[in-house]
Amino acid sequence: MKRILLTFCLAMAAMGCWAQDYKVLDKSEKKRPEWIGISGNGYIAVGSQKPTLDEARQDCMNILLEEIINAVAVNVCSQTSSDLMQITRNEDIQFTEEFRSSTTIQSAVMPFLSKISISKAKATYWEKRQDKKTRRVVYEFCMLYPLSDAELERYNQQFMEIDRNMVEKTRRLEQATKTISSIEDIDRGSVEIKQCVAYFFDKTRRKWAEGIAELYLKAPSRISLHGKQVDDETYRVWLEYDGRKITPSGTPSLKSECAEDLQFSREGNDFLVTFSTLNCLEDEPQSLEVSFRVKSKTLKQKFLIE
Repeated sequence: MKRILLTFCLAMAAMGCWAQDYKVLDKSEKKRPEWIGISGNGYIAVGSQKPTLDEARQDCMNILLEEIINAVAVNVCSQTSSDLMQITRNEDIQFTEEFRSSTTIQSAVMPFLSKISISKAKATYWEKRQDKKTRRVVYEFCMLYPLSDAELERYNQQFMEIDRNMVEKTRRLEQATKTISSIEDIDRGSVEIKQCVAYFFDKTRRKWAEGIAELYLKAPSRISLHGKQVDDETYRVWLEYDGRKITPSGTPSLKSECAEDLQFSREGNDFLVTFSTLNCLEDEPQSLEVSFRVKSKTLKQKFLIE
């Protein structure tokens, strides 16, 4: 709160340095409130000047959210950065700046900020001003918003819980790449790791999550299709990931140059493919082509019918 107080005292002092160069055309109250430019005692005072009242009001709200974000950043950045690895002081400063400048931080990192609105302000005040020299008209909008140390601490705790959960989720997805046992594991992991990449606002952890996302992206290329003839009319086919049998998704496509009545049935992680070669010529090549669609990749294998 002390840092917030200093920031806005300086900002409002700067705004007041040209007070004698403009005249007030209109204002929301007869007397300018004394709280303008003074933060403290559980309140933040923010102000903005823009060409229109709506723009000044919205910018004032943006400044308020930014100040709350900054206040949280000061308290949590050192904790979140050390959660993944030890980081030097210089990198920690950079980490904090990335936290503050993240364009998606309000919705992705601090969803509780959506509860903050001008309707909850303790007081607001606006003036319509005209520059005496340029005749340019601007609006100043000021707001006094309640934010106690206790409430700020709740924001810190909520953010830390969100951050810890996201780090744990990323670690779990990283470990899961080593034990993929189904196509669904790849599909689910690909979706969830994208959420982690979108969440992380610092380069170190975003790069970590992006590396895991790359593993899921390349996972289909590590899947192979295998088969073994069971009898004169049956083939057993299955999928493997890094040499381990995995559970497929979808159904296989079957094709043959001469075999007929191609059908399949599921047996555990395998597919039993049945066929008839009664109408095949003796010197005609007899083969069975099986293909699976795995995301954007098609696995295809031709098996000889003996």
